[in-house]
Amino acid sequence: MRNSTVRALLALPALALYASSCLAQGGAGWDFQPRPLTRIPSGVVVGGDTVQGWSNPILFVRGQLTSGDLSVVNSTVTRYAELFNLILLANVVQQGDDGYVLEKAAIGFSTSIGGRNVVITSDTHRQLGANLGFIGGSVFSGNEAALKDTQQTARYRYGMVIDAPTLLLRDGKHVLTTARYFIWVSRRTGDLGVLVWAMDDPGPGADFRLIDATPQLLPPNLHENRRMHVDGGQFNMLGIPSATAFAVESLPPGTDVPFSPELAKAACVRTFDQQKYVALLTQVAKAVAQTAPAP
Repeated sequence: MRNSTVRALLALPALALYASSCLAQGGAGWDFQPRPLTRIPSGVVVGGDTVQGWSNPILFVRGQLTSGDLSVVNSTVTRYAELFNLILLANVVQQGDDGYVLEKAAIGFSTSIGGRNVVITSDTHRQLGANLGFIGGSVFSGNEAALKDTQQTARYRYGMVIDAPTLLLRDGKHVLTTARYFIWVSRRTGDLGVLVWAMDDPGPGADFRLIDATPQLLPPNLHENRRMHVDGGQFNMLGIPSATAFAVESLPPGTDVPFSPELAKAACVRTFDQQKYVALLTQVAKAVAQTAPAP
């Protein structure tokens, strides 16, 4: 486990206490209105140890079709299914007496252009030189549409909760779940931590339910070759896949963080307020207390 992750873990108890003390401040620094997660501006070069304008690359995901009905997938579909990389970035800045704060987080897709991984959008890929063509453009438009459902569910100056609809392979089936990312920042050091878990949706109005995939504490700047499962029944007669033809096999890999019943309850609320956010922060601090070795 990298030292920056360890320091972020060690900051959790103090951060939970500080957030509790801020409850009396009302709406200052809090935002619990779900809204689409910010998009990374097109043209940003990603994939290295640093990204200009962003302090913390969180995820760089390359999809790979590795299991299931691979025989039904032609070379064209395979190429475009693996052409785009999912990117998650954050930026931490220092703000006077507030210490280090999470200024922003954003998501997007990149592709290789001239030997560099460049963030693109449907409106900019041609001018940036991606030349996706008709099929590639259609596939990319579908990917972009999926990003619209990725949302910032809760926001505090030192953290954020992000919910991303995710097709996950469960018992041989492609099941729509929600991957929830909890991002937090150490006020003192600026180190950033990320914990991710998967949830089922039992229906409108009810809280989510934690599913059996073990929650993961992610390392910094995770580059993941994401294994994807193919459902051959989700292709039409022309060999074109539906939106549910591919599913991830697992959560992004990191360090296992088993959830107690108390943490599972706090982690799976559908909507947040200040008290629910502090409860999540407090329970996560307890859960990772045994996870962090000495830095």
